[in-house]
Amino acid sequence: MKDKKYDPLNRFFAVHDFHGLPVTGFDTAHRINRLAFGDDFPGKQYPLDGKNVDDGKPAMMHNYYLNVVPTRYAYMDGRIENSHQFSVTSYKKDIAIEGAIGIPGFVVQYDFSPLMIQREEKRQQLVTFLVSLCAIIGGVYAVSQLIVTIFYHCFRVIEEELSSNPLGFH
Repeated sequence: MKDKKYDPLNRFFAVHDFHGLPVTGFDTAHRINRLAFGDDFPGKQYPLDGKNVDDGKPAMMHNYYLNVVPTRYAYMDGRIENSHQFSVTSYKKDIAIEGAIGIPGFVVQYDFSPLMIQREEKRQQLVTFLVSLCAIIGGVYAVSQLIVTIFYHCFRVIEEELSSNPLGFH
């Protein structure tokens, strides 16, 4: 039995027979309306949704590398949602530059992670809520005292200046 090397999946959207053709008229501007793996769950982000790329330059090669991670989301009511999240790294290359290697296009490569993320929906405990509330109240009190102290010292300095020189002449 032969071992197979694992290759991440590639999807190419490009003109393949580009030899001898001028690349300066090839526009690779694109828009990604939606790119998702699996069903939606609370807090799931889609980093490429709505991405609009228009460099204003002809003959660009756009590469997107996606790392797809399996995700299990547990709702409070006991339902389990098995889905995927992904992160993306992108780069672009100007093919119109003299001596550049490649063809203009749009390349998406993705790799599935062997690790799984497990997220769980939880209710905030009353103690956590009360501690957060006390922290907010304490912060508001501290900032208000700082402002009052600054105003008090400013008015005291102005009052001393006016009392030492009532006409305002130096």
